[in-house]
Amino acid sequence: MNRSITVILFAVLLFILSGAANSFALGRTGGYILLKPGAFIPTNDLDHKGFDKSFSGEVAVGTYYSRHLALEAGVGYFRTESSRTGADFSEDDDLWVIPVTVTFKGIIPFRGGELNAGVGPGLYFANLTADGTNTVSGNYSNDAHATAVEGHAVVGLNFDITKKIFVGAEGKYVVTTGAHMLGTKIKLDGFVASGVLGFRF
Repeated sequence: MNRSITVILFAVLLFILSGAANSFALGRTGGYILLKPGAFIPTNDLDHKGFDKSFSGEVAVGTYYSRHLALEAGVGYFRTESSRTGADFSEDDDLWVIPVTVTFKGIIPFRGGELNAGVGPGLYFANLTADGTNTVSGNYSNDAHATAVEGHAVVGLNFDITKKIFVGAEGKYVVTTGAHMLGTKIKLDGFVASGVLGFRF
């Protein structure tokens, strides 16, 4: 299933790039690139396990297929940590995730900018490292990899600086299937709040 979704995401990225190229060839500025630094705020399982808020970054490429519709593919990164202690153990968990996503956006343009909202699917490639100690086995270190399927919804607001450059802000909510890591199933859900720096081409 994950392999099929990866193929679909790759095909969508090629579709976006071809659409942007066609727009450019027709003299329209149909393509864009986004840089989105921000923060990941854990919810659900990650929040219950005490994972911290963390830096989040994403690079996305997209194209406008009409005045009110855009298609976007992105690759991101975030890393979050958690420390837990009990009567007979202590453990430090380090989780990093690479999200690969596709977003279908509806757009409301206005003079000097645009309001947008969208939904889409993606994959979360996750790695979890657990270092700790307990009274039974002493020190231990474990590492695990897993992939979760995700769905997300976004809302954004952009303002034009020039015809080619714009800035804005975006909020995203992510819901995932559970990622099986270190004998447990963890949902990698959360909010992402990002600034946006965009370049049209």
